[in-house]
Amino acid sequence: MPRNVELDVRHYHVEGKEPFGDIIGASEGLEAGDSLILRNTFEPIPLYGVMRSRGFSHAVRSEAANDWFITFTKL
Repeated sequence: MPRNVELDVRHYHVEGKEPFGDIIGASEGLEAGDSLILRNTFEPIPLYGVMRSRGFSHAVRSEAANDWFITFTKL
């Protein structure tokens, strides 16, 4: 059964931290059909290409101007 891993990085930006390493770490070990659900303060467009090169598709939804949900699914 596919699993979902959730990662909320909104606080990273407030704290002046870079979430990239934790995002990649959370995606490692995911198998085909598994998803990483990322919650962010903005749409991380440059991340899409990185994740695509790692075998993920993505879907995006915004709840508000500073509240984004990006689902990366392992192909």
